[in-house]
Order: sequence, then C-alpha cells, then structure tokens
Amino acid sequence: MPTLSPVRVTGDPANRVNVIFAGDGYRASQIETVYKTHVDDAVSYFFDGGPLSEPFTRYNGFFNIYRANVVSAQSGVDSPPLGIFRDTALDASYWFDGQTERLLYVNDAKTSDAVGGALAGTGISSDMVLVSVNEMRYGGGGGQYAVFAGGNPSAYEIALHELGHS
Repeated sequence: MPTLSPVRVTGDPANRVNVIFAGDGYRASQIETVYKTHVDDAVSYFFDGGPLSEPFTRYNGFFNIYRANVVSAQSGVDSPPLGIFRDTALDASYWFDGQTERLLYVNDAKTSDAVGGALAGTGISSDMVLVSVNEMRYGGGGGQYAVFAGGNPSAYEIALHELGHS
C-alpha cells in the first residue's frame, strides 16, 4: 500500500488545492532519494519562481502538496518497440498509443488505486495529480493525470505542459 508524505502544507486540506505527486518506476530504495528529489525539484520549479511558475508562485499559500510513495519492483519504464519491459506499479510506457515515442503515460486504474490507497483515511482529496516516472528520456502525457519523465532535463516544463492537458 502506498504511503503519503507531506511536501508543503499551507493549511487545512478542505480549504486548499491539494496536489498529489505519484511515482512510477521507483524501487523502495529510491523513494527517499531519487523520487523525493524529482518531486522536490518539480515543486520548487512550480512554486519558487521558475520562469513559467505563474500563477503557482502568486498563489503558493493556497496549495498543499503531497507525495504518494508508490513502490515498483523495477526501475524505469516500458519501451515496447525497443523490447524493454519493466515491472512497475503503474505500468508507465513510452509509445503509449502504439505510435508516438514521446507519449509517456500510465495505467489510469492502477494510478487511481495507488493514489486512493495513499490518501485513504487522511481526509485529503486530490485536486491535481502529477506522475513522475523514473526515466531520463524526454516524454510525457496528459489525460486524467499529468505524466512526465522525472529525470529529464526538461521534466518540469513537460510537467507544466501536461498539467494543461489534464
């Protein structure tokens, strides 16, 4: 069962926009290292004055941010045309539509279950969910969730872009 860690809490969750980060392709040993860094860096980019951070910076005090600690058996992500398949909790995959290499997305049902499990009994509801995938290659996708490759140099621009689709 995924656990929940507070990243930034500014007030009562009933009176805030609750942003939940979930991760895929992070082994247990990477949750407090690689995954935490990917989430902390994204939060800093969004809320601490990154070049594309408005309106997040202006309304910083209206957001609570949490990290759902989702553990995968293996690191990384599927890349089916390359014959790469990883055992991950949320089934992240490039070529998610079968044709677009950079389309990185996750299984909606598994992600919903993981986020719901992390939030169970907390009284916190999710208003925005972003999924950081433990991968360096450029990619992302929007839909029910904003998915981005957490290790890519453009990760946080991708995350903001995909959040617009979500």
